[in-house]
Amino acid sequence: MTFRTMRGLGVPLSLLAVLAVSVVVSAGDFELKQEKDVLLLNSKNFHHVVSTHEIVLVLFHVPWDNAYRAMLPEFEKAATQLEKDTPSVLLARLDTSLYPDVAKEVDIRGDAAQLIYYHLSKPYIFEEFGTADKLIKSLKDRSQLMYTPPRPHPELVDELSQHEFKTTLKKYDFAVVAFYRENCPSCVRLLVEYETAVVNLTDLPKARFFKTNLDTAPELVKEYEIAEVPILKIFRNGKMFNFKPEHKLVAAIIDYVKKQILPPYKEFDQLEKAEGWARSYPNKAAVIGVFEKTSGANFELFTDIANYFREDYNFAWVKKVPSNESPLSLRPVAIVDGSIAVYPPFRHLSHEDKKIHVYAGSQSFEELSKYIVKKTVPHVGQRTMRNKDTTYAVRPLLIGYIDVDWSKGNDDDTTFHRNKIAQVVGVSKEMTFAISDKREFKHELSRMGLSNYNEELLVGIIGTNGEYYPGPVVEMMNLKILTDFAQDYMKNKLKPYHRTQSPPTSDDSDDYPVKTVVGATFRKLVLRHDKPVALLAHRPNCPLCRTALNLLHDMGEEKSLYPGLVYAAMDFVANDPPARFTPKTYPTLFAVPPGDKKKPIVYPSRNFTREAVMEFLDLHIANYRHKDEL
Repeated sequence: MTFRTMRGLGVPLSLLAVLAVSVVVSAGDFELKQEKDVLLLNSKNFHHVVSTHEIVLVLFHVPWDNAYRAMLPEFEKAATQLEKDTPSVLLARLDTSLYPDVAKEVDIRGDAAQLIYYHLSKPYIFEEFGTADKLIKSLKDRSQLMYTPPRPHPELVDELSQHEFKTTLKKYDFAVVAFYRENCPSCVRLLVEYETAVVNLTDLPKARFFKTNLDTAPELVKEYEIAEVPILKIFRNGKMFNFKPEHKLVAAIIDYVKKQILPPYKEFDQLEKAEGWARSYPNKAAVIGVFEKTSGANFELFTDIANYFREDYNFAWVKKVPSNESPLSLRPVAIVDGSIAVYPPFRHLSHEDKKIHVYAGSQSFEELSKYIVKKTVPHVGQRTMRNKDTTYAVRPLLIGYIDVDWSKGNDDDTTFHRNKIAQVVGVSKEMTFAISDKREFKHELSRMGLSNYNEELLVGIIGTNGEYYPGPVVEMMNLKILTDFAQDYMKNKLKPYHRTQSPPTSDDSDDYPVKTVVGATFRKLVLRHDKPVALLAHRPNCPLCRTALNLLHDMGEEKSLYPGLVYAAMDFVANDPPARFTPKTYPTLFAVPPGDKKKPIVYPSRNFTREAVMEFLDLHIANYRHKDEL
């Protein structure tokens, strides 16, 4: 039997075996509880565990996160195998909804699952894993005697002050800046990865690397709109661009910088060759610039645009102006020196679409970027999970949900339904149209109330207000039905769809401390109420939600505390609120003043104590507090 003993604690962790679902061992002032070989951490044992064990991988999570639920079985499988093979490695998890104090200290933000690797008590970023086998291999490699965690080299990263920021960055073609703050644990973790990556980037002579402490640079926060830290940004001759890799680990930073320092476009001598290259990517739009010289302002604008959109579209630079009289040219417009042409993804073009758009506006970055975003979208393109928040973030958006299949010989149905949607494009210039794959957007069909229908074509609209409007469900969708649906939305004749539970009957009395709200009663109990409302957004499997509910219940029973205030709560998993009430995490408390129901005020803390909540309510609903209590 393998024994894993925590340094200074004397508790063999093999006692916490997988023979039972949950095992508890007392260790001094706290308990060590384990489920399926994963140690459960809390406020009392967290620091002791990470400081007394050589290697600990901690999964920070909330129980309702779908990504966490998907990765947990593999995490537990890896823990069981490592228990047998590599006793120096411990896997643990901590529910941040139960222990927000630890989450705040470690700097875990939001509800997304996050892994942090502790090596001899020091925390490091850990990449996500796909399978238990991959995780086991990664951790076994780290358990070897010769392994050392990232070794930062801060001497290779210059500190850049607010005073010298602009003048310094304008000197360099390419620079990376890490923005950070003091007393920010996640900043420390990112700087370790960043300063380690720089060691492997010293062979790039044109690249420079900096860091800036925003605590001493408040003007930069405003000018560059740095909303949160830590964050990496790229600067090209003083112009800022986003740093976009999903993972901020050494390998990802190195790979991304090496790609970003390359030109953002491919070079061609002939436009026909560039167009052929663009067509080899049938699902991706292309932007082609024709410039015989690189010294003009137009070429600089083209380069800036290419750098800004380099991950969204393909870019090509053609060095020779084409002969528009050539018999090979099928272009309906002339291309001259300085032209910037936009080619929508040709696979998604319908009969109504132009195959090429030539920019004729000013030398304005903003104007050209808007033009490209608009013209790269065909009349009815394919909206995917990858482009839904960029190309198809526009609203209102009419979507046709079908089984998308572009494979050769099977694309007739996809083209047929896409062309059917294209017939109603002329209904509104303000509306954007797209198709989406039913399998890829199951969650959205559920949100639309359409998940139980099997018709070949289902339609819905996401409105400018963020609300969801399902279309009529018919076996044979025709032009009139689609046109009427689009026109009814534009005339405000449609009602948004909100999932709802059955309204409860047990709390109809005005004496009940906390009103239970469902989707069907939201307007009546929250939006149309003539009194202020304290609305709690909660969900199942959320211990902190129960704490917050109990607190509201206790406060609601004290009739004299806030005599004019309505306490309400809604399960936001089974019921949909208006879009402006969508919470970022759970629980979320909204103060809804009677004078402005359209602008709910969010309680800015996860500290659900009586004193903290009353301070919030006093600030926003002070007129409804009992005079003796003020």
